[in-house]
Amino acid sequence: MAEEKNLTVIVQREVTFYGDELPVARTADGRIYVPLKPICEAIGVGWNGQRQRINRDPVLSEVAMSARIT
Repeated sequence: MAEEKNLTVIVQREVTFYGDELPVARTADGRIYVPLKPICEAIGVGWNGQRQRINRDPVLSEVAMSARIT
């Protein structure tokens, strides 16, 4: 998760995930972005450990990114 970019969100909504409402966003190019930290919190695992695992994984580290949705 090396880069941070601002996204132009065209649709942002809440989806139900195991009884919790989590935000998702769709951008103009049709990509769906799902924040992982709220998912980790919803299932009761530590975010920092999961972030480290994502950064070590050769596939996930290529697609994971930090984005600020306002």
